[in-house]
Amino acid sequence: MRVRIELASPRDGDWYVTSGGTYLVGFSGLHARELAVKHQQELTQLLNAAAAAPLPADEQATSSVMDGYGRLDAPNRPVGASAA
Repeated sequence: MRVRIELASPRDGDWYVTSGGTYLVGFSGLHARELAVKHQQELTQLLNAAAAAPLPADEQATSSVMDGYGRLDAPNRPVGASAA
């Protein structure tokens, strides 16, 4: 599914980058519009590339978390569980 990133200018001199009506980033000042356009283009490319990238069939949703001592716990191991 393609992601739609839009520009909005609710006030004179302010430019916002939005997606589905959600504010993502905003700019004001002399170069506000140019910055908003640049960010709109970059976010569109990045998010659409990520949405189009296929996941390997065997990949499962995993996460790594810090264990409280600055070490990464292995994926899917509860926080605080010891590494045997």
